[in-house]
Amino acid sequence: MDPVALALANALVGNPVHAAALEITILGPELRFEHVTLVALCGAEFDSGLPRNRPVLLAPGTRLSIGRAARGARAYLAVAGGIDVA
Repeated sequence: MDPVALALANALVGNPVHAAALEITILGPELRFEHVTLVALCGAEFDSGLPRNRPVLLAPGTRLSIGRAARGARAYLAVAGGIDVA
């Protein structure tokens, strides 16, 4: 776990620093966003086409493919408004 990367990702999208985010280890997912969404990817360097350590506004219908870790092993994808976990 990388608590600094998690806190940074959340801060960049306006979430509380300990809010839930998607933890990505070694190989990332492919995600589709249905609405305009503010995200931030922080931590290890992954093949994603998404800049790290800064907020990015995604358009509706965006497909985000996060590939393999290029350097490091773990990253965090925070979504503005948080992720509801039960």
